Amino acid sequence: MIAAGLTINPRRSNYVEFIGPIVEDTVGILVKPSTANYLFFQMFHLFQINVWIAITSSVVILGTTVWLFNRYSPFSGWNLQLPEANSNEVSLSYNIWISLRCMLLQVVHAIWQADLTAFLTKNNLELPISSLKDLAHNDKIVVLTMKGTSTYNMFQVSVNNTFYESIYRKLVANPVSVYSTDEAVKLVIKFNNYVYITERLFLMSVLQSEECSNLEVIEEPGIVAALGFAVQLGKEYAKPMSS
Repeated sequence: MIAAGLTINPRRSNYVEFIGPIVEDTVGILVKPSTANYLFFQMFHLFQINVWIAITSSVVILGTTVWLFNRYSPFSGWNLQLPEANSNEVSLSYNIWISLRCMLLQVVHAIWQADLTAFLTKNNLELPISSLKDLAHNDKIVVLTMKGTSTYNMFQVSVNNTFYESIYRKLVANPVSVYSTDEAVKLVIKFNNYVYITERLFLMSVLQSEECSNLEVIEEPGIVAALGFAVQLGKEYAKPMSS
């Protein structure tokens, strides 16, 4: 009896009898993300463009409203000819500048420190790909998987799936062959453009080690495979264990 998480497929069923399925799994892609937390002017990327547009519009509208009040209202200091009134009160540019200064001091500064601290202290991870489809269209990434595994066979027999065929061509053209997960993991750690494809649950267990703490696993939810144990064909204890 083989007590391991083996992917159940018709090809293997010709040689062994499966017990299960015991769990369902998907394909995972082991990648090394890059950290985008080194920009010197990163603080200016805190707000999105629509937030900056809203802030700028608020300053202009507020400054224009104050200018209209000072210029045309009979209750403004300028129109009442108060001693402390000056010509700047009826200047549009001056009123916009005052509004901008108040906005920066009272509104933006109030939220800037908290948001900036959270923004600068987190690591922004940039993944080179997000799915197998992205991987198929990325010519800079080297694809690794072990020959003979269900993952390798999945790409090999996929004749009606364009991006599966593309990934298989990458595997065939790749001069680097791996014969164990340890070899593949070391290559992914060493080179930023290497990825390793295999069962997701197995990759999640790999991430538990300290040397793999900076790696990430991308899940491919569109692929679901059943895992089970395997025994020799025709063994009498197979059916009772499956029921």
